[in-house]
Amino acid sequence: MGLLSTCCCCCNVRTGSLAIAVYTLILSCLELTLNVMLIVFGFYTPVGFVCLVVFVVTFGVLFVTSVLLIIGIVKDIVILYLPWMFSVVLAVLSILVVVIALLESMGFSIFTIVYLVVWIVTGCINVYGLLIVLSQYQELKAGRGTALYYKRATNDSNAQSKQRGLTEQAEGSQPGYPEKPKSTTNTRV
Repeated sequence: MGLLSTCCCCCNVRTGSLAIAVYTLILSCLELTLNVMLIVFGFYTPVGFVCLVVFVVTFGVLFVTSVLLIIGIVKDIVILYLPWMFSVVLAVLSILVVVIALLESMGFSIFTIVYLVVWIVTGCINVYGLLIVLSQYQELKAGRGTALYYKRATNDSNAQSKQRGLTEQAEGSQPGYPEKPKSTTNTRV
């Protein structure tokens, strides 16, 4: 069994991995667009320029590996999970380095505090996503986490509840409801 069995307590880790892959794909698109625009229009300091270049490279790699992860999840190809896991670790570390560099160069201002909070939240989401994808990776390596596996599990669960309902109907009660108690009082007229 993987580290986690569900994602956000509501879906399996395969579905959660797909959601995280889409999230990192969107995040990397937004970050690439923003950082390239900042470089093109010259909104940076010397330290800021280095940070922007680090982000462009990091999120460019994350974009490519997110596409690979989506393909790996859909086609159950376990080897395609590894590049994404390495790139998320790289992204979290680069976020940490950039935030420290910005704090060092710009000091504490409202901008750096907001920037720090946004990237701490993003980093936490990325680490949780890494745990979800790692759990799915472990499930696939153990031969469990495929689409067919989850489909069978759902069908088995539905068949068991259907069988339970048929058994209750055969015994005379309504499915899902307890049988009504019989009256014990005698009525004389």
